[in-house]
Formats: sequence, C-alpha cells, structure tokens
Amino acid sequence: ALAASSRSTRPELHANRANATNSSGSAITTSRRFSICRHGGLPGSRTGEVTRTLGTLIASAGLVRDGLKDRRCVFLVPAADGIEDSLIDGFMKQAPPGLDVRVVRGRMYEALRASDAAAVTSGTATLETALIGTPMVIIYRMSYLSFIIGKMLIGVKSVGLPNIIAGKALVPELLQDAA
Repeated sequence: ALAASSRSTRPELHANRANATNSSGSAITTSRRFSICRHGGLPGSRTGEVTRTLGTLIASAGLVRDGLKDRRCVFLVPAADGIEDSLIDGFMKQAPPGLDVRVVRGRMYEALRASDAAAVTSGTATLETALIGTPMVIIYRMSYLSFIIGKMLIGVKSVGLPNIIAGKALVPELLQDAA
C-alpha cells in the first residue's frame, strides 16, 4: 500500500479523483485527458509549519505552472482548521501573478484525490497521501538549530512516515534549504 505514491501502481484510485469536492461542496474535478494540472500543497497543521513551508509551496506551484505552459494549472491548498485565514492570505498575496490558488478547508482527502501530484509537509499527511495514491514529494523546514540537534540525537535516515515504515526511500524528501 505504501508504494501508492506512484499513480501507475494504483489504477483503482483514478476513478475517485474525479469525485472530490471543496469545502463549499463544489466539485474538485480532474480532467481525464489531463488538460488541467492540479497540484496539491499541504503546508502542515501547525502555524509554525505553515509559516516555514507555505511560501515555498506557492512558489513551487508557480514553477510547475510555468513548466506546463500547455495546461491550465490549479494549486489546491488543503488548510487545517486551526490555521488562521489571515496567515494564509499573507502568503497568497505573494503568489506569482496569475497563479490559480484555491484554499480548501475540511476536504483534504478529496483535494488529494483530485491532485495529479502533491508537495506534503512531513507528518501524518504523508502517510495519508501515500494511502490515497497521489504522487508526492515530502518537504520539511525547521529552525537550523533544531535541525542540527535533531540530526545528532535521532538516527533516522528519513523523516517521511511512508519511508520510515517501508524501511527504504519510496517518496523523495526535500529538507531544509532543499525544500
């Protein structure tokens, strides 16, 4: 099940991708011909995580859009209920011009099913994304001091739950400045 990060290994999940809805109940659909690119970005569930990752996620969505000039791209941001709208709005103002960013509340699983790929902050959302079958990259940023202390005290090679559980790298991880 953890190999689900590759769309080709889980074809039964494709049909579900067309049935997602956003927080207002409107459909979040993906074109079967993939003329629309939907990129999910999960910035985390805590304010500090969102502060450290959302700007990078929005900038990366701009790069994805620029690389797929022949397709319309939508960037879905499933935001945790505990994250203030004002925090998200501050990052939205910094989005590249013309980037279609849609904040989705309360419908993380549906947004992931509708996404062609996702950048997911390390945590339980990485395992949930793997189980849904959406291809992803795991990202994480923390303070430099915390990162150094963590590397010295914790002897794990991976931070993503799918990789830790599998005991090998199934999902790419981009940490600190690589994120």
